[in-house]
Amino acid sequence: MNVLVLNHQGRPILRRFTEDCLQWFAAALRRRGHRGPWNQQQLVVVFLDKSQARVLNRQYRKKDYATDVLSFSGIEPESLGELVLSMEVIRQQAREHRLTVREELSYLLLHGLLHLLGYEHESSPTQARRMFQLQDALWNLYWRGR
Repeated sequence: MNVLVLNHQGRPILRRFTEDCLQWFAAALRRRGHRGPWNQQQLVVVFLDKSQARVLNRQYRKKDYATDVLSFSGIEPESLGELVLSMEVIRQQAREHRLTVREELSYLLLHGLLHLLGYEHESSPTQARRMFQLQDALWNLYWRGR
């Protein structure tokens, strides 16, 4: 998977960490049997400020607040999709969850990646349980190995 990270927020981001983290999660998902043209697909990760994240969340989800991560499926076969994140929201949530910024960011990168792979948590409790069990298992493996 080719990861392209774009910074449109005016503050430094964890570019290399973001790329490495997504590559690790993609490899872990492959080992668990998730198929797809991983090596041929591109994933775009865009960091926006809080106000831009709010606009997109309102436009695409009809929710009027700044969100942490949005996932947009790719249209072209070579595109896995796009993840849009707000580091301002992530920093705030990291404090609330008593996590480091890297921990919170990695959890949300994995969350967004799972959405792009078809996982959903808002349509049924069964689907939510399935998604969050996988997300928590992979995230814990990732941090245990660091």
